[in-house]
Amino acid sequence: MRVTLPQTLSSRIDRALVEERLLARVLGVLALMAAALAAAGLYGVLAYSTARRTPEIGVRLALGATRAGVVWPVLAEAGTLAACGVFIGVPSALVLTKLLSNVLYGVTPTDPGVLATVDASLFCIALLAASVPAWRASRVDPLVALRYE
Repeated sequence: MRVTLPQTLSSRIDRALVEERLLARVLGVLALMAAALAAAGLYGVLAYSTARRTPEIGVRLALGATRAGVVWPVLAEAGTLAACGVFIGVPSALVLTKLLSNVLYGVTPTDPGVLATVDASLFCIALLAASVPAWRASRVDPLVALRYE
């Protein structure tokens, strides 16, 4: 029997895993898009909430609140929203693991390390999205804020 097309084992494995790698890339891109969409939504909600609280922030600053005293409530609100998302998302992810269990290699669907990493990433994204409205809130001029509306 003649060898007509010699190939290495690694090239055969690469060809056999083309579909799985494509699926992983597509899911990765979709996950990044979902994270960006969540960050944009959280930014919008916090920017709107902070803009509505401009008179309150102005009064706080006029009465002597520090800039950090204005930033922390906005960041705490973002942390609360992210915690609610985690408390809803983790059980949902655990329920839906059966759908993705056949495309996971080397990781169990309920791996606590992966879940903790994803949760930490989402908290970082939430705090990053909240940093701009928090910074804007800390830069409010008390006189302008008191004359607002």
